[in-house]
Amino acid sequence: MAAMMIGGEIHIDPAYAPPAGGADIAGLLDLPADRTALFGAARQAVRFWIDRFKPPGAVLLPAYCCRSVVQPYADAGVPYSYYPVDRSLRPDLGALRDMIREAGAIQAIHYFGFPAPPDLFGLGTPVLEDAVQAVLSPDLRRSGAWAIGSLRKFFPVPDGAFLIAREPFAAPPLPPAIGGLYGRKLYGRMRLHEAVRRGDAAAWAEALDLLAGTEDELETAPVRPHAMSPGSQAALRGCAVEDMAAARRRNYTTLFDALRPVFADPARGLRPLTPELSPGVVPYGLAVLSERRDALRAHLRSRGIYAVVHWELPDDVSREAFPDSWWVYARTLTLPVDHRYGAADMAEVAAAVAAFR
Repeated sequence: MAAMMIGGEIHIDPAYAPPAGGADIAGLLDLPADRTALFGAARQAVRFWIDRFKPPGAVLLPAYCCRSVVQPYADAGVPYSYYPVDRSLRPDLGALRDMIREAGAIQAIHYFGFPAPPDLFGLGTPVLEDAVQAVLSPDLRRSGAWAIGSLRKFFPVPDGAFLIAREPFAAPPLPPAIGGLYGRKLYGRMRLHEAVRRGDAAAWAEALDLLAGTEDELETAPVRPHAMSPGSQAALRGCAVEDMAAARRRNYTTLFDALRPVFADPARGLRPLTPELSPGVVPYGLAVLSERRDALRAHLRSRGIYAVVHWELPDDVSREAFPDSWWVYARTLTLPVDHRYGAADMAEVAAAVAAFR
Protein backbone atom coordinates (compact mmCIF):
# COMPACT_ATOMS: atom_id res chain seq x y z
CA MET A 1 0.00 0.00 0.00
CA ALA A 2 1.21 3.52 -0.75
CA ALA A 3 2.25 5.76 2.12
CA MET A 4 -0.48 8.20 1.17
CA MET A 5 -3.33 8.08 3.70
CA ILE A 6 -6.33 10.19 2.72
CA GLY A 7 -9.93 9.80 3.86
CA GLY A 8 -11.84 7.97 6.54
CA GLU A 9 -13.23 9.27 9.81
CA ILE A 10 -11.73 12.43 11.30
CA HIS A 11 -8.63 11.70 13.39
CA ILE A 12 -8.47 12.48 17.10
CA ASP A 13 -5.19 13.79 18.49
CA PRO A 14 -5.06 12.68 22.16
CA ALA A 15 -2.65 15.53 22.93
CA TYR A 16 -5.03 18.24 21.66
CA ALA A 17 -6.18 20.81 24.21
CA PRO A 18 -9.01 23.22 23.30
CA PRO A 19 -8.19 26.92 23.61
CA ALA A 20 -9.04 28.56 26.90
CA GLY A 21 -12.20 30.63 26.67
CA GLY A 22 -13.20 29.31 23.26
CA ALA A 23 -16.87 29.40 22.28
CA ASP A 24 -18.83 26.16 22.57
CA ILE A 25 -19.96 24.29 19.47
CA ALA A 26 -23.55 25.50 19.78
CA GLY A 27 -22.36 29.09 19.60
CA LEU A 28 -19.94 28.39 16.76
CA LEU A 29 -22.66 26.78 14.66
CA ASP A 30 -25.35 29.29 15.66
CA LEU A 31 -27.54 26.66 17.31
CA PRO A 32 -30.28 28.51 19.26
CA ALA A 33 -29.96 27.59 22.94
CA ASP A 34 -33.68 27.35 23.69
CA ARG A 35 -34.44 25.24 20.61
CA THR A 36 -31.50 22.82 20.48
CA ALA A 37 -30.51 19.59 22.21
CA LEU A 38 -27.23 17.71 21.80
CA PHE A 39 -27.10 13.92 21.45
CA GLY A 40 -24.57 11.18 20.95
CA ALA A 41 -25.65 10.39 17.37
CA ALA A 42 -28.14 11.73 14.82
CA ARG A 43 -30.32 8.62 15.01
CA GLN A 44 -30.71 9.31 18.75
CA ALA A 45 -31.83 12.84 17.92
CA VAL A 46 -34.48 11.39 15.58
CA ARG A 47 -35.64 8.96 18.25
CA PHE A 48 -35.97 11.82 20.72
CA TRP A 49 -37.92 13.80 18.09
CA ILE A 50 -40.27 10.85 17.62
CA ASP A 51 -40.88 10.52 21.35
CA ARG A 52 -41.13 14.26 22.04
CA PHE A 53 -42.96 15.64 18.99
CA LYS A 54 -44.89 12.50 17.99
CA PRO A 55 -45.52 12.76 14.22
CA PRO A 56 -49.29 12.32 13.79
CA GLY A 57 -49.00 9.99 10.80
CA ALA A 58 -46.50 8.03 8.74
CA VAL A 59 -43.15 9.72 8.08
CA LEU A 60 -42.15 9.94 4.41
CA LEU A 61 -38.48 9.11 3.79
CA PRO A 62 -36.53 9.47 0.54
CA ALA A 63 -35.93 6.14 -1.16
CA TYR A 64 -32.23 6.97 -1.21
CA CYS A 65 -31.08 6.89 2.38
CA CYS A 66 -28.93 4.83 4.74
CA ARG A 67 -30.17 2.21 7.15
CA SER A 68 -29.59 4.49 10.12
CA VAL A 69 -32.27 6.86 8.76
CA VAL A 70 -34.86 4.10 9.04
CA GLN A 71 -33.52 2.62 12.29
CA PRO A 72 -35.15 4.99 14.82
CA TYR A 73 -38.59 4.69 13.17
CA ALA A 74 -38.42 0.90 13.10
CA ASP A 75 -37.12 0.88 16.67
CA ALA A 76 -40.00 3.08 17.88
CA GLY A 77 -42.67 1.31 15.84
CA VAL A 78 -43.48 4.47 13.88
CA PRO A 79 -44.89 3.87 10.37
CA TYR A 80 -42.88 5.20 7.46
CA SER A 81 -43.00 5.07 3.67
CA TYR A 82 -40.51 5.89 0.94
CA TYR A 83 -40.93 8.54 -1.72
CA PRO A 84 -39.09 8.17 -5.04
CA VAL A 85 -36.03 10.14 -6.12
CA ASP A 86 -34.45 10.31 -9.56
CA ARG A 87 -30.89 9.54 -10.63
CA SER A 88 -29.76 12.98 -9.44
CA LEU A 89 -31.44 12.33 -6.05
CA ARG A 90 -34.15 14.91 -6.73
CA PRO A 91 -37.46 13.91 -5.12
CA ASP A 92 -40.48 13.11 -7.25
CA LEU A 93 -42.72 15.95 -6.07
CA GLY A 94 -45.73 14.61 -7.94
CA ALA A 95 -45.53 11.31 -6.09
CA LEU A 96 -44.98 13.15 -2.82
CA ARG A 97 -48.11 15.26 -3.28
CA ASP A 98 -50.11 12.05 -3.66
CA MET A 99 -48.58 10.62 -0.47
CA ILE A 100 -48.83 13.55 1.94
CA ARG A 101 -52.56 13.25 2.67
CA GLU A 102 -51.93 10.64 5.34
CA ALA A 103 -48.39 11.72 6.25
CA GLY A 104 -47.31 13.12 9.60
CA ALA A 105 -43.97 14.51 8.41
CA ILE A 106 -41.43 14.43 5.59
CA GLN A 107 -37.74 13.80 6.12
CA ALA A 108 -35.66 15.74 3.58
CA ILE A 109 -31.95 14.95 3.13
CA HIS A 110 -29.42 17.60 2.15
CA TYR A 111 -27.25 15.12 0.24
CA PHE A 112 -23.49 15.69 0.52
CA GLY A 113 -24.08 19.19 1.89
CA PHE A 114 -26.18 20.40 -1.06
CA PRO A 115 -29.70 21.77 -0.52
CA ALA A 116 -32.81 19.68 -0.91
CA PRO A 117 -35.28 21.28 -3.36
CA PRO A 118 -37.13 24.19 -1.72
CA ASP A 119 -40.45 22.81 -3.00
CA LEU A 120 -40.17 20.09 -0.35
CA PHE A 121 -40.87 22.71 2.30
CA GLY A 122 -44.06 23.98 0.68
CA LEU A 123 -46.16 20.83 0.54
CA GLY A 124 -48.13 21.60 3.70
CA THR A 125 -46.53 18.81 5.76
CA PRO A 126 -43.93 19.47 8.50
CA VAL A 127 -40.36 18.72 7.41
CA LEU A 128 -37.52 17.18 9.39
CA GLU A 129 -34.34 18.42 7.72
CA ASP A 130 -31.59 15.80 7.65
CA ALA A 131 -28.47 17.97 7.67
CA VAL A 132 -26.17 15.14 8.76
CA GLN A 133 -23.98 15.87 5.74
CA ALA A 134 -24.65 19.62 5.85
CA VAL A 135 -23.62 20.68 9.35
CA LEU A 136 -21.34 23.45 8.05
CA SER A 137 -23.93 24.71 5.55
CA PRO A 138 -26.02 26.75 8.04
CA ASP A 139 -28.69 27.81 5.55
CA LEU A 140 -29.54 24.14 5.07
CA ARG A 141 -30.97 23.70 8.55
CA ARG A 142 -33.33 26.63 8.80
CA SER A 143 -36.34 25.87 6.57
CA GLY A 144 -37.96 22.86 8.20
CA ALA A 145 -39.91 22.52 11.42
CA TRP A 146 -36.99 20.51 12.80
CA ALA A 147 -33.41 19.73 11.74
CA ILE A 148 -30.78 17.20 12.73
CA GLY A 149 -27.03 17.25 12.18
CA SER A 150 -24.08 15.00 12.98
CA LEU A 151 -21.04 16.64 14.58
CA ARG A 152 -18.93 13.49 14.53
CA LYS A 153 -19.10 13.44 10.73
CA PHE A 154 -17.24 16.76 10.53
CA PHE A 155 -15.18 17.14 13.69
CA PRO A 156 -12.52 15.17 15.61
CA VAL A 157 -14.88 13.71 18.22
CA PRO A 158 -16.25 10.18 18.71
CA ASP A 159 -19.84 11.33 19.18
CA GLY A 160 -22.09 14.35 18.77
CA ALA A 161 -25.30 15.37 17.04
CA PHE A 162 -28.02 17.98 17.42
CA LEU A 163 -31.75 18.48 17.02
CA ILE A 164 -33.15 21.96 16.32
CA ALA A 165 -36.85 22.76 16.59
CA ARG A 166 -38.62 25.85 15.28
CA GLU A 167 -40.29 26.38 18.65
CA PRO A 168 -38.53 26.37 22.06
CA PHE A 169 -38.44 23.04 23.86
CA ALA A 170 -36.73 21.56 26.88
CA ALA A 171 -34.77 18.33 26.55
CA PRO A 172 -34.82 16.16 29.67
CA PRO A 173 -31.50 15.24 31.30
CA LEU A 174 -29.98 12.30 29.43
CA PRO A 175 -27.06 10.05 30.39
CA PRO A 176 -23.93 10.76 28.29
CA ALA A 177 -22.47 8.21 25.93
CA ILE A 178 -19.46 6.69 27.70
CA GLY A 179 -17.64 3.38 27.39
CA GLY A 180 -18.73 0.61 25.03
CA LEU A 181 -19.23 1.73 21.44
CA TYR A 182 -18.27 5.31 22.33
CA GLY A 183 -14.97 4.08 23.73
CA ARG A 184 -14.21 2.03 20.62
CA LYS A 185 -14.96 5.04 18.44
CA LEU A 186 -12.58 7.17 20.49
CA TYR A 187 -9.89 4.50 20.39
CA GLY A 188 -10.26 3.94 16.65
CA ARG A 189 -9.97 7.63 15.82
CA MET A 190 -6.91 8.02 18.04
CA ARG A 191 -5.34 4.98 16.36
CA LEU A 192 -6.07 6.60 13.01
CA HIS A 193 -4.30 9.78 14.12
CA GLU A 194 -1.26 7.86 15.33
CA ALA A 195 -1.03 5.85 12.10
CA VAL A 196 -1.06 9.03 10.01
CA ARG A 197 1.44 10.70 12.31
CA ARG A 198 3.86 7.78 11.90
CA GLY A 199 3.12 7.25 8.22
CA ASP A 200 2.08 3.67 8.96
CA ALA A 201 -0.26 2.66 6.14
CA ALA A 202 -0.95 -0.81 7.55
CA ALA A 203 -2.01 0.62 10.93
CA TRP A 204 -4.12 3.22 9.07
CA ALA A 205 -5.98 0.45 7.24
CA GLU A 206 -6.51 -1.47 10.49
CA ALA A 207 -7.94 1.63 12.20
CA LEU A 208 -10.30 2.25 9.28
CA ASP A 209 -11.55 -1.33 9.46
CA LEU A 210 -12.03 -1.03 13.24
CA LEU A 211 -14.10 2.12 12.78
CA ALA A 212 -16.14 0.52 10.00
CA GLY A 213 -16.95 -2.25 12.46
CA THR A 214 -18.26 0.25 15.00
CA GLU A 215 -20.61 1.64 12.34
CA ASP A 216 -21.90 -1.88 11.74
CA GLU A 217 -22.53 -2.19 15.49
CA LEU A 218 -24.51 1.06 15.48
CA GLU A 219 -26.74 -0.34 12.73
CA THR A 220 -27.89 -3.18 14.99
CA ALA A 221 -27.87 -1.56 18.44
CA PRO A 222 -31.18 -0.30 19.91
CA VAL A 223 -31.64 3.45 19.44
CA ARG A 224 -31.69 5.03 22.89
CA PRO A 225 -31.07 8.78 23.25
CA HIS A 226 -27.88 9.79 25.05
CA ALA A 227 -26.46 13.23 25.63
CA MET A 228 -23.34 14.22 23.74
CA SER A 229 -20.36 13.23 25.88
CA PRO A 230 -18.74 15.98 27.99
CA GLY A 231 -15.35 15.13 26.44
CA SER A 232 -16.62 15.76 22.93
CA GLN A 233 -18.28 19.00 23.94
CA ALA A 234 -15.04 20.18 25.56
CA ALA A 235 -12.93 19.16 22.55
CA LEU A 236 -15.01 21.33 20.22
CA ARG A 237 -14.65 24.56 22.17
CA GLY A 238 -13.06 27.21 19.98
CA CYS A 239 -13.10 24.95 16.93
CA ALA A 240 -12.06 26.77 13.74
CA VAL A 241 -15.39 26.21 12.02
CA GLU A 242 -15.01 28.92 9.39
CA ASP A 243 -11.54 27.70 8.40
CA MET A 244 -12.81 24.13 8.12
CA ALA A 245 -15.70 25.21 5.93
CA ALA A 246 -13.42 27.25 3.66
CA ALA A 247 -10.98 24.34 3.32
CA ARG A 248 -13.75 21.95 2.31
CA ARG A 249 -14.98 24.36 -0.35
CA ARG A 250 -11.44 24.87 -1.72
CA ASN A 251 -10.72 21.15 -1.80
CA TYR A 252 -14.00 20.33 -3.52
CA THR A 253 -13.42 22.91 -6.24
CA THR A 254 -9.78 21.87 -6.69
CA LEU A 255 -10.68 18.19 -7.05
CA PHE A 256 -13.69 18.87 -9.28
CA ASP A 257 -11.59 21.01 -11.61
CA ALA A 258 -8.80 18.42 -11.73
CA LEU A 259 -11.26 15.69 -12.70
CA ARG A 260 -12.98 17.63 -15.48
CA PRO A 261 -11.04 15.83 -18.24
CA VAL A 262 -12.03 12.47 -16.76
CA PHE A 263 -15.67 13.52 -16.45
CA ALA A 264 -15.62 14.75 -20.07
CA ASP A 265 -14.35 11.43 -21.47
CA PRO A 266 -17.35 9.08 -22.04
CA ALA A 267 -15.02 6.09 -22.22
CA ARG A 268 -14.04 6.58 -18.59
CA GLY A 269 -17.56 5.96 -17.29
CA LEU A 270 -17.22 8.54 -14.50
CA ARG A 271 -19.25 11.65 -13.81
CA PRO A 272 -20.09 13.85 -10.82
CA LEU A 273 -23.27 13.13 -8.89
CA THR A 274 -23.04 16.47 -7.10
CA PRO A 275 -22.69 19.74 -9.02
CA GLU A 276 -20.21 22.57 -8.82
CA LEU A 277 -20.45 24.58 -5.62
CA SER A 278 -23.00 27.31 -5.16
CA PRO A 279 -22.69 30.04 -2.49
CA GLY A 280 -23.16 28.84 1.07
CA VAL A 281 -22.73 25.12 0.35
CA VAL A 282 -20.06 23.39 2.41
CA PRO A 283 -19.63 19.91 0.92
CA TYR A 284 -19.31 16.66 2.81
CA GLY A 285 -17.44 15.04 -0.08
CA LEU A 286 -17.31 14.91 -3.87
CA ALA A 287 -19.80 12.22 -4.89
CA VAL A 288 -19.15 10.60 -8.26
CA LEU A 289 -20.89 7.92 -10.32
CA SER A 290 -18.69 5.16 -11.70
CA GLU A 291 -19.73 2.29 -13.94
CA ARG A 292 -17.11 0.21 -12.10
CA ARG A 293 -17.61 1.60 -8.63
CA ASP A 294 -16.28 -1.31 -6.59
CA ALA A 295 -13.18 -1.70 -8.73
CA LEU A 296 -12.50 2.04 -8.52
CA ARG A 297 -12.90 1.97 -4.76
CA ALA A 298 -10.46 -0.94 -4.44
CA HIS A 299 -8.01 0.84 -6.73
CA LEU A 300 -8.12 3.97 -4.59
CA ARG A 301 -7.75 1.96 -1.37
CA SER A 302 -4.63 0.32 -2.80
CA ARG A 303 -3.19 3.79 -3.24
CA GLY A 304 -4.00 4.89 0.30
CA ILE A 305 -7.23 6.77 -0.47
CA TYR A 306 -10.35 5.78 1.45
CA ALA A 307 -13.53 6.51 -0.52
CA VAL A 308 -16.94 5.70 0.93
CA VAL A 309 -20.19 4.37 -0.52
CA HIS A 310 -23.11 6.58 0.54
CA TRP A 311 -25.09 4.53 1.20
CA GLU A 312 -26.03 0.91 1.69
CA LEU A 313 -29.79 1.15 1.13
CA PRO A 314 -32.30 -0.23 3.63
CA ASP A 315 -33.47 -3.75 2.90
CA ASP A 316 -37.08 -2.64 2.42
CA VAL A 317 -36.32 -0.21 -0.41
CA SER A 318 -37.78 -2.26 -3.26
CA ARG A 319 -35.69 -2.62 -6.40
CA GLU A 320 -38.87 -2.85 -8.46
CA ALA A 321 -40.53 0.24 -6.95
CA PHE A 322 -37.38 2.39 -6.77
CA PRO A 323 -35.07 1.41 -9.65
CA ASP A 324 -33.38 4.83 -9.79
CA SER A 325 -32.29 4.56 -6.15
CA TRP A 326 -30.64 1.23 -6.84
CA TRP A 327 -29.09 2.57 -10.04
CA VAL A 328 -27.41 5.35 -8.05
CA TYR A 329 -26.40 3.03 -5.25
CA ALA A 330 -24.59 0.67 -7.66
CA ARG A 331 -22.44 3.54 -8.98
CA THR A 332 -21.92 6.14 -6.27
CA LEU A 333 -18.64 6.76 -4.45
CA THR A 334 -17.70 9.71 -2.24
CA LEU A 335 -14.19 11.13 -2.64
CA PRO A 336 -12.66 12.86 0.44
CA VAL A 337 -12.35 16.67 0.42
CA ASP A 338 -12.34 17.48 4.12
CA HIS A 339 -10.35 20.13 5.95
CA ARG A 340 -7.43 17.83 6.83
CA TYR A 341 -6.20 18.15 3.26
CA GLY A 342 -4.93 20.73 0.81
CA ALA A 343 -4.32 21.22 -2.89
CA ALA A 344 -1.48 18.69 -3.07
CA ASP A 345 -3.67 16.00 -1.52
CA MET A 346 -6.48 16.74 -3.96
CA ALA A 347 -3.98 16.44 -6.81
CA GLU A 348 -3.04 12.98 -5.49
CA VAL A 349 -6.68 11.92 -5.35
CA ALA A 350 -7.30 13.23 -8.89
CA ALA A 351 -4.21 11.45 -10.21
CA ALA A 352 -5.30 8.18 -8.61
CA VAL A 353 -8.79 8.48 -10.11
CA ALA A 354 -7.38 9.37 -13.53
CA ALA A 355 -5.06 6.33 -13.41
CA PHE A 356 -8.02 3.97 -13.09
CA ARG A 357 -8.98 2.43 -16.43
